[in-house]
Amino acid sequence: MRRNAYLITQKESKVKIQKYQAMQAGYSRDVFSSGFDTKFLCNYCGNILRDPVQSYCGHRFCRACIQGLVSSGDQRVQCLQCLTEGNADEEYSFINQDQAHFKECKYQASPCTQCGNLITASKLNDHMKNECPMRRVKCKHCNAEVVQQDLDTVDRNKFQNHVEQKPGLHIVHNLEQVTAISEKVAQIVAHLENTQSANNAGVITELRSKVQEQEQAIRTIMTTGGGGGGSGSVAGGADVGNMMQKFQALEIKTGTYEGIVTTLHREIERCITAIENMERQRQQEREQVNNDAEKIKQLEAKLHMKEVIIAEHALKISNLETTVYDGNLMWRIPEWTKKRREAVSGQCTSIYSTAFYTSRSGYKMCVRLYPNGDGMGKGTHVSIFFVIMRGNYDALLGWPFGHRVIFRMIDQGQNGNHLIDSFRPDPSSTSFKRPTSEMNIASGCPLFMPLSKLDDPSVSYVKDDVMYVNVCLDISEGRRNPALDPGTGPDRSLKSK
Repeated sequence: MRRNAYLITQKESKVKIQKYQAMQAGYSRDVFSSGFDTKFLCNYCGNILRDPVQSYCGHRFCRACIQGLVSSGDQRVQCLQCLTEGNADEEYSFINQDQAHFKECKYQASPCTQCGNLITASKLNDHMKNECPMRRVKCKHCNAEVVQQDLDTVDRNKFQNHVEQKPGLHIVHNLEQVTAISEKVAQIVAHLENTQSANNAGVITELRSKVQEQEQAIRTIMTTGGGGGGSGSVAGGADVGNMMQKFQALEIKTGTYEGIVTTLHREIERCITAIENMERQRQQEREQVNNDAEKIKQLEAKLHMKEVIIAEHALKISNLETTVYDGNLMWRIPEWTKKRREAVSGQCTSIYSTAFYTSRSGYKMCVRLYPNGDGMGKGTHVSIFFVIMRGNYDALLGWPFGHRVIFRMIDQGQNGNHLIDSFRPDPSSTSFKRPTSEMNIASGCPLFMPLSKLDDPSVSYVKDDVMYVNVCLDISEGRRNPALDPGTGPDRSLKSK
């Protein structure tokens, strides 16, 4: 039904547009019964100017008349007044020269496509959206699209049809409106009673009657549900009452929730700001931690290098404290039990003594000892070997090495039953030639001390878990360098010969 009404309205609008020229001609001359100036006459229709405009030639026309001339389709239309005055040859007498202007002028009146009313071009869009009675709007109660004119009081039948489709929502709206009006009337009555004027007595009586009528209307609506009868109407009234109660409860809850949501929104914004600040601070701290970690790594590397250097210096100092320069080494071996156990298990099969020298610029040597034996003495004897090391003065010494080497296992008891063994260097062995690496191949006594004798309680080769081994060189034999190694110099008797 609403759709058909809308189509009929559209057709009526088209009819209005078609009658536009006739409706908007000049006013009748009878309007001015006392006479008027002829300059107020339209040069086309001869009536009093309606919405006057002036052409290039200076003559005046009704806006509708001159628009009709321009839109007639003729290429060249002359002003009738110019023809009368004899100016037909003038170019300005052709009024259709302004056709483009009339089509583009923002003050030109155009009919609305919805209601047919004439609206200037500059206000047409706003009229169609906000003012046109035929515009489509949404009912604020049911959210359905209806024509604005149907919502107004002009056509109540169309609006009633719309209300009947969704009665519940509209009844609630009507109740609210009636209640508001009743409250206003009650306020007016109270005000008039306070004035205590005799002239207001009749007005007060009438207003009270109106209030009673409104209250009766409200009760009727609450009872009947806005129309109908029987048990269905009573049920409808009860539904409306329940709906009103629910609506009021929802309004209260909505107001409460709006306050809570506003508070939560502010709290969330505060939390977001705090989180952003914390995140920026964490990022700065993370960068600082990374920088500190990199610095710590660099310092650890430097510290490790320093520790290595310190260990090397400590070893050098220890060696210097125990280094001898006369070719006679007294080697103290602590923790003998542990070293022998490690040798038996294969964890550490041999140990080295500190380096010792024949002189400050002499041969550099050391001793290598196997606590559990080596070679043919493995597992049965303690093996001991002599090692030639590369020294700083090897280029000045005589090679191959030729001094006899003497080993002594020191008896720490009262008997002084030392175990002695020695050997002479083999000149053809690479063990005694000038070293080409840090150490030459060791050479010595693989059957130096039987392990069974080492454990003999009658001797004290190990005491307080310490063993002493003495290594000395027979400097009276071997190659000598009198100038650089005076400790191994030639025998005076041989030199005298």
